[in-house]
Amino acid sequence: MKPTNTVQLTGDALIQHRTKIKTIYLAALEEAVATRPDLYSWPIAQAPDVAYRMFRALDNGTFNHDGLAFRKLAKQMGIPHTRSAIQDLWAGKVAA
Repeated sequence: MKPTNTVQLTGDALIQHRTKIKTIYLAALEEAVATRPDLYSWPIAQAPDVAYRMFRALDNGTFNHDGLAFRKLAKQMGIPHTRSAIQDLWAGKVAA
């Protein structure tokens, strides 16, 4: 695999980028809970609170990327479903 050039988003561009990630993740989380309630111990109404906690976990590196919502986020954002790719995405490191 050839290396990809990346740029680091900052300021308003980073805020807009993270807003997009949050929107996609929340929709994916709600869909996951609706379609696979057997995998979740909380009701769909709590999805925004759960997502908020996940975004904080992304900030401090303690997130669990194995869930259905992160799989869908990775697919929609065109990145591999790996911890490091998700960390880079959240950090605003995007392909140039």
